Amino acid sequence: MSNIPLPQLTLNGLAIDNTELRCNIYFNSNNFQISKAPNGRLLNLNYLSEITVSSIHYQGQPKSIYIGEAKGILLTIQGYLSTIDNSWSTNIPTSNVQRSGNWENVGISLDDADIEAIENARNGQDLILNISLSGLAKIVAPTAIVIQSQEGQEQLTFYPSEIVRIDGGSSLQVTITREKWLKMLEQVGATRFLVELPTPKLPQAQKEWEQVIRLLNEATHKHRSGDNEGVLEKCREIIEGITSVMSRQWNIQRQPGKPGFENLTHELQGRLENAWPKDKEQAKAITNLLYASWVWASPSHHYGFGIPLREEAAFALHLTTNLLSFGAQILQAHPKPLDANDM
Repeated sequence: MSNIPLPQLTLNGLAIDNTELRCNIYFNSNNFQISKAPNGRLLNLNYLSEITVSSIHYQGQPKSIYIGEAKGILLTIQGYLSTIDNSWSTNIPTSNVQRSGNWENVGISLDDADIEAIENARNGQDLILNISLSGLAKIVAPTAIVIQSQEGQEQLTFYPSEIVRIDGGSSLQVTITREKWLKMLEQVGATRFLVELPTPKLPQAQKEWEQVIRLLNEATHKHRSGDNEGVLEKCREIIEGITSVMSRQWNIQRQPGKPGFENLTHELQGRLENAWPKDKEQAKAITNLLYASWVWASPSHHYGFGIPLREEAAFALHLTTNLLSFGAQILQAHPKPLDANDM
């Protein structure tokens, strides 16, 4: 096993008679998984362990009972897990070692906040984790001890054993490739943006609305893969799509000679004000949000402000997702064309 080209963490321990234990733990990130758990999700780190025993006999001292082919087995594991920049960390609680074939496993609970923090630290790149471990191992002597009764009629045969604490002197860096990490998240439905979008009945623009939903899925995927500029580009298309669907549903035409998007949002405001005569400020607020989101996602807006592009993209995607969800509610409430503004 010592020749396996896997990241290796070494834990050391000392038995009562100074017999040394060395536990090599080998991680293969290709076998890592995330599973669903009652209180969130569980990050399963699979590994192989190998315990070797070293007993040196010095002249004049009693021989160690562990000299020879003593066997060792890992019993419990605990430790500490963090991202490479230490912006996120968590304790690995003490647990009995779980085995499946040759592989062993340690599970770490993750909630949505943990995944969000890990995603921020990863920043669209491979995920690099620091792992520190300690635990308990059992060592069993290779030679049995036989105890004979005084009458010589019965005997007890047993192999001496001892439980030894083992610790690691340093942490180990393990890399999960971006593609592997994203696949793990997808398998348990863990995304940064979880929203159930209603599908309104749209006699005029059903296909266009379905295209807007597809654009949102693309934007979410781009965000998770670190393509922040692609996120902003898709968000701008989504806002244009929401506005276009509303305009088509309510028979609003682009007016020649006037700025297209600004004109459409102005016309939408008028239709909503007519539909909501007691809530004209809310109608104005909705259309202002559409226009503000469209401007925010423009290519020229995001340079020289000192804000990380990932955070700007996250803000745009949050805002766009909420506008898409609320836009569906508006269209669902007003499936038929709204009267034109008389102003």
